[in-house]
Amino acid sequence: MLVFASFANATALKSNVDTAYMYSDQQIPVYYWTVNTDYSPAYVSFTADMGQLNGYFSSPFVTAEMDGAKGSYLYISAPDCFRGAQTVHVRSQVCDYDGDCQTYEKHLTVQVTPAKSCRVMVNASYLPPQYYAPMPQSCAPCGACVSGCNSLSSGGCCNENVSVQMDNGYTQYSTITYSQFYDPTEYEVRVNGADSCQNILAGEWMRAPLSLMNYGAAGTFDLRLIGDKEKMNAILSNSYVSLVRNGISEVFIDVSPSRVQGGGRYWVTMQVLKNGVVTAEKDVCVDVEDVVQAAVSMPSFVTASACEDYSFTATVRNSGTSEQVFALLTGSFAAVSPSEVSLKPGESADVRVSISGQKLASGSYSLLKVGAATVEGVVRVVGEANTTVFAEGCASAASGVDASATEENDFFKVIVEVENPDSKPLQNVSVEIMNLPEGWSVLSESGFQVDANSKRNVTVWIKPSSAEEVSPLVVVKSDGRVVGTKEIPKLSAKAAGLTG
Repeated sequence: MLVFASFANATALKSNVDTAYMYSDQQIPVYYWTVNTDYSPAYVSFTADMGQLNGYFSSPFVTAEMDGAKGSYLYISAPDCFRGAQTVHVRSQVCDYDGDCQTYEKHLTVQVTPAKSCRVMVNASYLPPQYYAPMPQSCAPCGACVSGCNSLSSGGCCNENVSVQMDNGYTQYSTITYSQFYDPTEYEVRVNGADSCQNILAGEWMRAPLSLMNYGAAGTFDLRLIGDKEKMNAILSNSYVSLVRNGISEVFIDVSPSRVQGGGRYWVTMQVLKNGVVTAEKDVCVDVEDVVQAAVSMPSFVTASACEDYSFTATVRNSGTSEQVFALLTGSFAAVSPSEVSLKPGESADVRVSISGQKLASGSYSLLKVGAATVEGVVRVVGEANTTVFAEGCASAASGVDASATEENDFFKVIVEVENPDSKPLQNVSVEIMNLPEGWSVLSESGFQVDANSKRNVTVWIKPSSAEEVSPLVVVKSDGRVVGTKEIPKLSAKAAGLTG
């Protein structure tokens, strides 16, 4: 039963009625719409505060074209045997393309009458109608009843010659009383929650919310979990709930699968019990994904020779949740052996990282990365570590460098002795002086050769341009690689001359 009491005023939010009447077992539609007077489309959303009633919009989100209108039906229903009036607050939010929004509101009054099925007859005994004949009401008084008078059932007496006034008689009917209450005695609880499986990584935490709606008699209900609850470390927030009729309660299940449990699909079921009997249940599905992860450990700094290969040990550990084969990757001047390792969760393996010194420039610092990558499916690095490699000069030549400095005619004269104890000559040798102030100049011989198992002296001239104290460093290179260094004692250039 739906009665259109009045039409809405002409506002931005309009409806076909302002007041509606319904029975509690009905569902009624009320139409709401918004008129767009702008020159661009309007994006409209409808919401409603239903109070104790239930309702939903057929289209909660609509688009009203320019100079057009668009609306949606609000379908309203009431709890079983509901009686009374409710004010429904309906709102529409109208937004333009730039996101500027305005909110409009209307009120709807809904009068609900209990359905006929809610009426229960009480004191329903029934008798046929009873007719009662007319009876004397009064008569003329006469003293004591004597001969010639009529005795009446009322206890009076009348002379037979006196007229008697009679009533009209009447018919008596049974009285039937009706009760307007409804109180069910059966228990009916429904559990609502996500119907699709929820994804989670092994070792992480997830919460699955559930809603319990009581459509039957009020009572206290026990809750329990069954299924893969141990594998999922599933914990239920409540052991029981108390629900009034048409009441609702929120509970949740916390799930935290172990890292060693392994991936896969798992189920837990929440059951609602009354007096030990299951009245409702809800399945919760969880898809556990394996964690693919590795940890690589190695020294943060290593020193290698620029003349020979160098190697060190690194450790690879499977820090994921499933057995994996990891490919080991590194830079162009290094190699890892073995190149692949198969590890169970928590298992470790040592690998050898070899550095090719000939690919590094002497005296340079290089960043070396070693990564562990998956080999199945899409190759991706799941763990890595870094180390800094310093390439020092060749040890055999480094021990054969010496230097001394003297003062001579406003110059520092540096004699550098280069010894080559190796069986191969040092080619394209040069001498550089480092750690000098800006403006100081150096004259030095370059491009010479030091034969195998021999020595050679080289003279280097340093011309100071400022009065300060320095500690120069002699660097000897062969083919661009550092083969030896030597620090010279402090040199002092004073304003009045040189001091060695």
